Amino acid sequence: MTNPWQRGRLTVGRRPQVMFGRMYEDPAAELSVFPPASRVLAIASAGDTAAALARAGHRVTAVDISATQLAYASSRFAAARETGGVRETGGVRETGGVRDVAGTAERLQAAARHAAALVAPGWRPAAMTEFLRLTDPAAQREHWHRHLDRPALATLMRLAFASAGLVRRDLWRALPPRMDLVLRRRLADGLTRSPNATNPWAWRLLLGRDCPASPPPTPVEGIAWVHAEVTAHLRSVPRGWYDAATLSNVLDGPPAAFTAELREALRHGVRPDGPVVLRTFRDTPPLPGDPLPDRSLLWGAVVRVDLSTPADGGNPATGGNPATGGNPATGGNPTTGDNPTTGDNPTTGGNPTTGGNPTTGDNPDTPAASTGATTPAATSTGAHPDGDNVTALVNGPTAGTDLSITASITASITADRAHPQPWST
Repeated sequence: MTNPWQRGRLTVGRRPQVMFGRMYEDPAAELSVFPPASRVLAIASAGDTAAALARAGHRVTAVDISATQLAYASSRFAAARETGGVRETGGVRETGGVRDVAGTAERLQAAARHAAALVAPGWRPAAMTEFLRLTDPAAQREHWHRHLDRPALATLMRLAFASAGLVRRDLWRALPPRMDLVLRRRLADGLTRSPNATNPWAWRLLLGRDCPASPPPTPVEGIAWVHAEVTAHLRSVPRGWYDAATLSNVLDGPPAAFTAELREALRHGVRPDGPVVLRTFRDTPPLPGDPLPDRSLLWGAVVRVDLSTPADGGNPATGGNPATGGNPATGGNPTTGDNPTTGDNPTTGGNPTTGGNPTTGDNPDTPAASTGATTPAATSTGAHPDGDNVTALVNGPTAGTDLSITASITASITADRAHPQPWST
């Protein structure tokens, strides 16, 4: 079964890459339903959700189908253990001694914000900073409609989501119809639920910076980083091994059969009635469940899955896509690199060839059935895309002139190659 995540990249090209430098998931969803000190399975991605759960006292195994993504995540939090936390110097964020690298998602978001700022002044960094300092959701709603969700932006977004561009088509096809309208609605709704000033996901998505009110992450201990496809890993552990699981948006993109496959693997690997959290860009989740709290602004649904109820067939045509999902307001365009993707899902993709549980063996909660491989920090096969140049030509929607928007991420890729990180080869 072909799964789009097994290639380890969001854009067209061959080499695996760091897809997500950060995550865009609110762990309050998991913390609201996971029993204390649970043995938890998490999708690794950039490691933020796994780290939040470990800090809360859970025993976490983080799996990822991408060796490159997993090595990056594990190196971030290994450095935090060694040096005692996170620091920021000159606007560059470092976790311990390891810089938080901008993955493909973050590069696309930055291009999206730049494009939005060209057509709507409210999206310029200084103006956006003032918006994000607001504490009244009612005032935030008014500001959104008056200064941010302007006709020029709506037109830019409609054009942006008209084609896949550099985003891989197997991921692009997972988007729901009229994603521009869907994402604008979600952002407007999300900005009325909680104060911007204390919402780290609003700051990260709309400005590309960390929220000043959020404390820096503390050192993390005890996460087992496992290179594996999630269903194969779940089948490899003893029945009911995990108390809980969090799956990011693993079902956004894979073929329909993967939904049923994952459901059965969960029924084996997670204890009966153990909470399972799933995110999706769809309005209706592919596995039904009860809604959970969420401040991230992006997801169509965040649910505690009911594994006793049959799946809906997992139609990827209706599903969301981390590679393209991003921020409606930024005019995200995978065609132009203006895609505010946020996709908090590193990887999920079903690659049965990776099967089993290659846990490192340094987690006392690792099942006896899981032996062998170590964390693949030295085995990743390339952390960067093949020199993605993202260019767009967009007709000015209201000014009557051509607006030429060029967003190149080649320079940052070249710089990263010149200064290899511990997780790159």
